[in-house]
Amino acid sequence: MRRVSPARAGEGWPVLLCLLCCPMPPLAVAADWQPMDQVFPQPRIANGVNTALWPTVASLQFRQRPLHFCSGVLIGCRTLLSAAHCFCGASVGDDGLRCQPDNNGGFTTPPESVEVFFQNAPPVGVEAVWIQPGYEFGERHDVAVLTLSKAVEGLRPGSINSLETPALGTVGTLVGYGQSDQRVVDYGIKREGEVTLASCDPAGVPQDQHLCWNFPGLDAAGDPGTDSNTCPGDSGGPLFVDLGFGPRVAGVTSGGINVCQSQDTAFDADVYANRNWIRWRTGADLGARTCGQLPMVGEPGTTVFAGSGWLDGVITEARYTFTVDTDIKRLRVALNGDDQMNLDLTVGPRGGMVNCVGRRPGVFEFCEVRDPRAGVWEVVVRNIDGQSGEYQLVSTLFDDRVLFRDGFEKIF
Repeated sequence: MRRVSPARAGEGWPVLLCLLCCPMPPLAVAADWQPMDQVFPQPRIANGVNTALWPTVASLQFRQRPLHFCSGVLIGCRTLLSAAHCFCGASVGDDGLRCQPDNNGGFTTPPESVEVFFQNAPPVGVEAVWIQPGYEFGERHDVAVLTLSKAVEGLRPGSINSLETPALGTVGTLVGYGQSDQRVVDYGIKREGEVTLASCDPAGVPQDQHLCWNFPGLDAAGDPGTDSNTCPGDSGGPLFVDLGFGPRVAGVTSGGINVCQSQDTAFDADVYANRNWIRWRTGADLGARTCGQLPMVGEPGTTVFAGSGWLDGVITEARYTFTVDTDIKRLRVALNGDDQMNLDLTVGPRGGMVNCVGRRPGVFEFCEVRDPRAGVWEVVVRNIDGQSGEYQLVSTLFDDRVLFRDGFEKIF
């Protein structure tokens, strides 16, 4: 069987497949206000076509116009893990001289052209991209370590798997911002879905370097979210596996042997096989327990609200409300969606002045407000050019329980 290698970043492979199988829920009339739902930390959302969980999972975008091309996961306050093929094509050769920070001519996607988008933290640039010498797509080392231009505050970085390679039959969770089907242009929605690890023989990739699974195709798949696959745009995203100590990043989305909606054997780079290089390249930043003085998203001191829906040429606007308590010190609102659309974001207290307007080209918008006024706040999502697609809206509130004050750790 042939192995499909990525033609460019974002086409190599990957987003969650069986995630698109749920019918779209009806959307309320655009002029009506609807409350955002509070998100509670949990391993996964049943039948999750999209998700507001997994706050460390990021969308990698072109800075000049925010278009999604790959996914990644935060593993340090200034460190993101992604796929080498998102930046270097198929191979850098055994000498490892191409595609390194001191040889930018080797990059198909230069680091300075990239911005990283999170649903719970401000966008951040990329200072450097590190590729392991000897990387060759479908053979070895399809991992990249990105050094961010500044630390991400308020997210607890994910832990990489340094225990053992997960056994065949282990169930894991894929997360990414890629397509749900290669026949549908819907990059930019964060989705999750389960897979069961299987032999890599059908894909023809080395078992000691990859984690693989079989996908039966959309027509034969189980319930959405329980039997999934990766698609273009999921490249670089994580495969989380729990080996008894909570979910850890065990795989980095790499490729597959068929279009993702069809019967397929897909593969991730095995993080355990690359753990020593990741540790060396990341240094002391790897697995930092806290980032900044804010509480960590999903833990005491934070509240997350989420909404999602569908906009088109007829329903061009969606309106949401959520409540800000008196002890809230920081408010973040993020918007993402199908990236063929152009969406704008407006945030402000009900009956008051607008505090933040996001009007960048495309669908990725972000607002941050310090010391927001207590009361009901309003968020408006507007579809500017009439294209049809799905969107996700996430509001994150941080209260005044800072982690550190005067050099002493605060005990909750």
